[in-house]
Amino acid sequence: MKIFEKQWVLSLMLLTFFKPGSLAFIPGLSFLDTVMDILRVISFAIIFFCYLSSNSLSKPVLGVMAYEFILLFSTVINNGNYWKLAVSCGTVIGFCMLIEMGIRKNAAVLISAFFNSGFFLCSLNLILLLIFPNGVAQSPKTFERYNLLGGDNILPPILIPFMAVAVLYSEIYGKEERMKAGMLILSICATILITWSGTGVVGWFAFMVYLLFIYRRKISSFFNAVFLGVMYAAAFFAVVVFRMQEYFSFIIEDILHKNVSLTGRTQIWDYTFLLIKRSPFLGYGVYDNLIYLRNQYYVHAHNGILEILLEGGFAALAVYILLFIMTCRELYKYRDHHISGIITAGFFSVQVLLLAEGYVNQIWIFGLMIFACNISYIVKECDARKTESDEYSIPLSRRYISYRLNRH
Repeated sequence: MKIFEKQWVLSLMLLTFFKPGSLAFIPGLSFLDTVMDILRVISFAIIFFCYLSSNSLSKPVLGVMAYEFILLFSTVINNGNYWKLAVSCGTVIGFCMLIEMGIRKNAAVLISAFFNSGFFLCSLNLILLLIFPNGVAQSPKTFERYNLLGGDNILPPILIPFMAVAVLYSEIYGKEERMKAGMLILSICATILITWSGTGVVGWFAFMVYLLFIYRRKISSFFNAVFLGVMYAAAFFAVVVFRMQEYFSFIIEDILHKNVSLTGRTQIWDYTFLLIKRSPFLGYGVYDNLIYLRNQYYVHAHNGILEILLEGGFAALAVYILLFIMTCRELYKYRDHHISGIITAGFFSVQVLLLAEGYVNQIWIFGLMIFACNISYIVKECDARKTESDEYSIPLSRRYISYRLNRH
């Protein structure tokens, strides 16, 4: 389908998937929330039809669909929140299909569309944050401030992947676009530092360390997806199971301004483990306020792995691990290429967030997996543009001599 080679079409579709979370709470503008939902449904229908017409159902997208189907089945048998599931399921599947089709049609155009969408949304979010430091809206239930794109804790998993997109954009389009890419990265850095979500700052810091000290250096191949995957698994057991964060209380309390219970997360994890034991195979489906602790409800388990077990049980976790392994395998194949390095950094920086947050069904979580599983198309596009750029950098006289010699 040629429409997936048009940047403006892709940009408009992407904007429907990144619906500002504040729209539902701004008086007088709540109708825009409904409009965005309708546009997203239309985008999903177009994407789904085009994807099925292409006869190219890949294993990664099939895995995402299997994961969402398990959540659907669990939600039905547990009489969960069907509407919340439908919105989440359609959004994730449509987003992943769009990424895969876009990359395979023209990786440069898709990344440019992502960059332009991200530049618009992140810049507008920062401007409104500076104008309205208390937020453009407030949640009527939790009284949490809402920035344009969502609450403070919701921003990092949206913004950090756009930093990776900015680097990919500068790599593909060359030096002329690096200033724009740098502007996007700086706006995201400013937003994360102003909102200062403890978990978000840790994920942002991990990405910035890679970008400033590891990216395009010889040691980058050492920090490959397999190594970071093992480190992530170790971190999960160390923090969530064995609670070793108590040994780093000086960082948690003095720098991140949290307590060693991570603002009550350890108690939520203990309660979540009890719930998982009662329904280990299929979980409870997509729900509202399943966790009741300390006289209040919590919307998720505040950990990605526990949230998967809570919603879909070990069946969903098995599919997620399979997708995780496929992602790491593809990134590892290209571990010596700088494109693999930046996607790896973006992916695992978001995984760091999932150690203390439960938004595992957020579109970027699976979107980055699809980016990684189609990395060969991005590398090919980047290398082809670099070769073309190198040829044009050769003086015309030398190119003419080379042409004459090759003819003879």
